[in-house]
Amino acid sequence: MKHDIVLITGASSGLGRSLALTLARPGRTLHLGGRNQDRLHAVAQHCISRGAAVDVAAHDVADRTAMAHWVKSTGTLDMVLACAGITGVLVPPPHQTAPLRTRRPSVPLFSNQLRGRFKHRFTSP
Repeated sequence: MKHDIVLITGASSGLGRSLALTLARPGRTLHLGGRNQDRLHAVAQHCISRGAAVDVAAHDVADRTAMAHWVKSTGTLDMVLACAGITGVLVPPPHQTAPLRTRRPSVPLFSNQLRGRFKHRFTSP
């Protein structure tokens, strides 16, 4: 598989940024997502300078509607790299007495696949 069309979340920093820069080459299309628009555009420019075609989407992966629209708008994908960090707990500010609220993962498909693979890989003899 050539992996010519790749979607990367969290591409504005950290692992997502590193993978975007590593994968950038002529003939490859990168769909880069991240929250920080300025950093995301800087990463996109580096990828373009390495010959990749780049599409950017500045949004938070916690926004399910935006994520669904973005993923659908990309068409066929060869690879998806989910590098955006999502916490499972929202902590209220110190001045509030509300109990902690948990939220469901934004992309449960990735969560379930990873959990299943890790459980199988690391608990089997």
